[in-house]
Amino acid sequence: MKLKDMIEFPYQERGERITQGRELYWDRGSIKVISSATNGPMGYYSKYNYQLKDNSFVYSIEGSNAGYVSIYKPQKIWLMDVAGVVNIKDEYIQTYGKETVALFLQGYFVKNRHNNGTQPKFTLKRCLDMDIDINILKQIKSVDLSRIARDAQLMEHIYKNYGQMEHHEKRYVLLRDILESYRERGTRLVVGRDLYQNRGGIPVISSTTTGPMGYYNKYNYELCERDIVYAIDGANAGYTSFYGEKEIWLTDHAGVIRIKRELTEKYSMISLAVFLQNIFTKNLQNTGTQPMFIIKSILDLSIDTGYLEPLENLLFPAPKTK
Repeated sequence: MKLKDMIEFPYQERGERITQGRELYWDRGSIKVISSATNGPMGYYSKYNYQLKDNSFVYSIEGSNAGYVSIYKPQKIWLMDVAGVVNIKDEYIQTYGKETVALFLQGYFVKNRHNNGTQPKFTLKRCLDMDIDINILKQIKSVDLSRIARDAQLMEHIYKNYGQMEHHEKRYVLLRDILESYRERGTRLVVGRDLYQNRGGIPVISSTTTGPMGYYNKYNYELCERDIVYAIDGANAGYTSFYGEKEIWLTDHAGVIRIKRELTEKYSMISLAVFLQNIFTKNLQNTGTQPMFIIKSILDLSIDTGYLEPLENLLFPAPKTK
């Protein structure tokens, strides 16, 4: 069958750009602004330009997340020009569930991206007559997705309770005092199509928080087990990720901090990443078009490391005794 056979027409090929990013600050409301990020809205606005339905799926058009699919509850949104919406016929959602359908669509979308000369891009109208194998839906449905659900619930639990953790002993230090070193940003690939012409096994790390934006045959940075990657700009500015010990190509949209061993021996990397992300996202700058995080601007910021112990207990609570 064809991809168009699953779709309830018409679909929304792309949304509409907000004239300037700072409008989100001047005209803040409760309407989610959906861009190409896959971890939630890029901000909130007082207007909407699209109404999501029960069978709506949002897809990213360009950038490192091009082709990725997100699920939102039915609601009014402001859909940006780097995202689109496709509505899928109810019969597929009722049979397989929205999460399964989203993974199915994303698999085809990501494999059918093209390149606009600078970055990956996905255009739905180019793929409407694409042949799809509906049996893959059955295979995806048979996979246990409980770990994905647990991870999402864990992160939601962290951010909901971070500011309400039990009283802790305040231990203020400068941010620079917990860092062994940092790499402010990486190096841009000449053009995005380098990833296709020079494909290899090296992860290319950009500002996405869902994994590599592609794979290359060269590396420009060697991560160690104490390194945390942070996003510099865009919707994920200030967000952290860690990839373990490996060679990567670090792009100019991401940087790396190396935590001193004395902290990594006492606290888990996920606790440290969440702790620093909370600090980073509260210290963003605005370029007039998008948020930006600059590590060197807060090296002398006083931070309370007393949060780390209760955060560790929140993430990994001690087993209850009978």
